[in-house]
Amino acid sequence: MVATRRAGTDDTPLLVALMAEFYAESEFSLDREWASKSFSALLGDDAKGAVWIAFRDDEPAGYAVLTLRHSMEYGGPDGFIDDLYVRPSYRRQGLGREALRALFAECERRGVLAVHVEAGRDNVAAQRLYRSFGLDVLDKARELLTVRLRAASKADYVHKECRMSESVHNGGCACGKVKVEARGEPYRVGVCHCLTCRKLHGMPFSFYAVFPPEAVTIEGEVGTFASSEHGRRYFCPACGSQVYSHYSRADELYVYPGSFDETGLWQPTYELWTIRREPWLPAFPSVVSHYETDRPKWSRMEP
Repeated sequence: MVATRRAGTDDTPLLVALMAEFYAESEFSLDREWASKSFSALLGDDAKGAVWIAFRDDEPAGYAVLTLRHSMEYGGPDGFIDDLYVRPSYRRQGLGREALRALFAECERRGVLAVHVEAGRDNVAAQRLYRSFGLDVLDKARELLTVRLRAASKADYVHKECRMSESVHNGGCACGKVKVEARGEPYRVGVCHCLTCRKLHGMPFSFYAVFPPEAVTIEGEVGTFASSEHGRRYFCPACGSQVYSHYSRADELYVYPGSFDETGLWQPTYELWTIRREPWLPAFPSVVSHYETDRPKWSRMEP
């Protein structure tokens, strides 16, 4: 069954995860902190607009964003379809259309006089969907000109790379002989319930954040354990703390949020090896994707 629901501030982690997946399709990495603040600002002020989450059989499948302003040209409020995204496995099932129905119904309720959207000329499916709701080019003689007035904007992501921001996070092992520094935001954050992770950490699961190697600095002597053909786990020889790891890709390094001095740095968006998940564990609100074993195919972002 296809359905939509108006989003609230509690839905911010889910919306950020969906937005990251949206960006990842174009091989962009998303500044999740920026996105979270942006959604919170929108969802916390009804006058600014609204967001809807689309569901298929109770599973989140996409989202739509409406932003509002006062237009002198139209003499009242007009709106922008700021984002419309449907996850690939749910496309061509009417979810985008259902989200737009909810959006246009809200526009009708608010007395919005015009709705605008930006769509790529080569995005035939999007063009067809928008035109079915009456959206079209009204004046081919005019172009939309834009200048960004502040750097802290949607353009802060870097094509095909994790954004290297000024944020620096420090941590290390339990005895302090090994130090860890991570800069910027991770590619992705996950949880693994596999037997190897459980035994190595002595916990029901491991919690990790994946960074580009150049964004992480390790100081101090570490020991190495070959946990698989490609997996290497690095630990402090003095206290035994797990410090970092890497696997088949040389351009990714895994660190553990529990090693850092700060709490609440990152939230997981996916889980691996759920067939070994402890039955008493509650659901993690920020997790969108659940895999019974490993991910079926590699991707930089998740979701």
